[in-house]
Amino acid sequence: MMSDQLEFQAACVSVTEQDDTYIVGLADDELEPEQYIILQRAIFEDTQDDDLGLNTYFLEVCGPDSSGYGGIDSATLQEDRLELALQRPHRYLDGLEKIIVRFHLAKQQRDVLVKQLSLIFRDSGCVLTVV
Repeated sequence: MMSDQLEFQAACVSVTEQDDTYIVGLADDELEPEQYIILQRAIFEDTQDDDLGLNTYFLEVCGPDSSGYGGIDSATLQEDRLELALQRPHRYLDGLEKIIVRFHLAKQQRDVLVKQLSLIFRDSGCVLTVV
């Protein structure tokens, strides 16, 4: 990452469950995204996840080279944006301190996003605040 902050407008917000995984994706383009984040977490964690320290969420920022487990201090979901305050230093985030993703969601879509983020961040040390 070249800057300490990534900010973009999400044209696509995806909230799904696939292969026993909660997934939230926000991207600037649905088909060919350049700026995006993906948050995911296993629905069912096992003792191997605990042993390997993988019993938390996984974050990917604009590509697999900037991805890994954990790394977020806090997440704030407002009506029109998601702000992530990132831990410093963190091995895979390369100096990135904050991510701001703006979006336009109907109330029902936002409610689904709130529920999914709550599940992804549960017991992880990341504080989720919904404003």
